[in-house]
Amino acid sequence: MSSYGELSLHRWMLRDNQRNEAYRRAIAHAVKPGDVVLDMGAGTGILSIFAAMAGARRVYAVERTEIADVARQLIESNGHSACIQVLQSDLEEVTLPEQVDVIVSEWMGGFGVDENM
Repeated sequence: MSSYGELSLHRWMLRDNQRNEAYRRAIAHAVKPGDVVLDMGAGTGILSIFAAMAGARRVYAVERTEIADVARQLIESNGHSACIQVLQSDLEEVTLPEQVDVIVSEWMGGFGVDENM
């Protein structure tokens, strides 16, 4: 399994307040109340939580690694379980039950090809 499944990598990203605030502001600008959002490679679910905070009706947080379990815990602890559905799967294998309005993602590599996007 790739390093994306390691909690230490995600802790490093969650501690970057400047990065997180930039994502929060961007998502607050892009997501409108009632939108359906897809979080590609959701990791710990922080972008999904930001989308829920912005008023998304539903967020599909797709994460292929076991970090999906951590995302479920963080989402529940922050009171967003009713809005955010975590799907542990490869993105290519997921069929969502509805069309999404907004797609959010954080590439950890320098280019989309680093993440097979």
